[in-house]
Amino acid sequence: MLIAARMLAALFTMSALVFAFGRLCREEIRAFRLGGLKRHAVVCGVGDKARALIQDLKQQGLRVVAIDLNTAKRSMQYMEDFGLFALEDDAARPECLEKARVRAAGAVFITTGNDSANIEIAAQVINLVRTRGRARRHGRLACYVHLVDRPTSELFHQHHVFQAAAAQVDLRVFNVYDNAARLLWRRNLLGRSPLAASDRRRMHVVIGGLGQMGEAVLLRVIRSGHFANGRKPAITVVDREAAAVHARIRNRYPSIATLCDLDFIDAEIGSPETARKVGACLAAPDEIGTVVLCAGHDHENFAAALQYAAEPGLKAALICIRLSLANGLADLLGAEHSSAALARRIDAFGLMSDCCGAEVVRKGQLCQLAVRFHQAYVRNRLAAGVNPATDPALKDWSELDPPFRESSCEQTEHMEVKLRTFGYSADPATGPAPAAFADEQVLVLAKMEHARWCAERWLAGWTQAPVRNKELRLSPHLVPWEQLDASTQKIDFDLVREILAISAEARQDAKTSG
Repeated sequence: MLIAARMLAALFTMSALVFAFGRLCREEIRAFRLGGLKRHAVVCGVGDKARALIQDLKQQGLRVVAIDLNTAKRSMQYMEDFGLFALEDDAARPECLEKARVRAAGAVFITTGNDSANIEIAAQVINLVRTRGRARRHGRLACYVHLVDRPTSELFHQHHVFQAAAAQVDLRVFNVYDNAARLLWRRNLLGRSPLAASDRRRMHVVIGGLGQMGEAVLLRVIRSGHFANGRKPAITVVDREAAAVHARIRNRYPSIATLCDLDFIDAEIGSPETARKVGACLAAPDEIGTVVLCAGHDHENFAAALQYAAEPGLKAALICIRLSLANGLADLLGAEHSSAALARRIDAFGLMSDCCGAEVVRKGQLCQLAVRFHQAYVRNRLAAGVNPATDPALKDWSELDPPFRESSCEQTEHMEVKLRTFGYSADPATGPAPAAFADEQVLVLAKMEHARWCAERWLAGWTQAPVRNKELRLSPHLVPWEQLDASTQKIDFDLVREILAISAEARQDAKTSG
């Protein structure tokens, strides 16, 4: 027995040594392979958001380094098997970022589920690049930071540490809720809008649950819902804590009552009585009704959708439900795979695989076209004699402050609304391209652009005043179109005329990608 015990002990010791040696060899091989990486992608935080992103990056041929401190061993092994470089480490440690060769990377995506952690990682990335340098041939490092809290996101952009790093690190904030709401608008709400100039109907969106997703949908409707008929969209919020939600929204966006017809129903979103109340809200013949269910749990949204679909007063309404994962519930709603009437009336949005894809996170084509709008704006303002040294909105796109970039992106997002007003589209599959705009059409579209711009400014906390003050967010131009002077109106006229060339570029991109 003693001899057997000694032999087993020796065997265990030898096994441990072999295991340790094998692990050491794997680490050395990994370090060697990481040492040769350039222009790769680094993803910090490997949760549901990151999986779709990583898959897209891999399909684009990029090498990916994934970092996560708390990921299970089997997930890390899965990532290794998937062809990633997986580091089980803390991305906020400079040593970890150095191991991932962040300074030689093409892009960094910070996607943990905690805003504070994401800001800390971003700060470490910036500090690393600023203190230890980055090869000029690699250009600026694109750093995409996931932030959910809106006030935190704004402070993040304004902080001097992040502004000072702009020459070396291109910081961009995204969040899955805004991405989901943007895709909902494009795929579902835009086609159910009073787009024609002669259409006197009103868009009416009922939002079930005003959490983070519900608020993102509300803001998207307000930002993009500016039509030729001049009618504001109506938004009805259903929430079990309607009074508290109303107070929060009114406090956060004091001018919201001027931007939409906002109403609240204090109720559980999935009850039969609530479905009847919502049906009554959308019963008028001039209402284009859409119900968007944004509760925190997929099954709650699905159950509520079934209740709403059975309500006779909602037969003409489209029901969109937030489903975060592509599971069996999402499969049931695939209209292409089902002939059921239910599948044709209920649609899913907010899938992680959609709103966390690389193109959506990067805002690829959206930013590409937004650059064109910005360049045209700069060209027209310089022609008008504006001094670029005194106007930060005239900086080159690479140096432009994030709010101005976002404004150009919103102009681009609204381009399709303007085009469809007269039966055109930037998508060859949807409508023809405009050859030219008549003068009366330019006037209609310029008024729409001014309304969109005013909504953008009001949501950002600006108010009307005789003299502009950026620090106090005061503007003399937050007035009806007819009260603008001719030089200010010309800004909108010029932008509308740029749509012809920019939409042609968008159509060409659509043909190429298709």
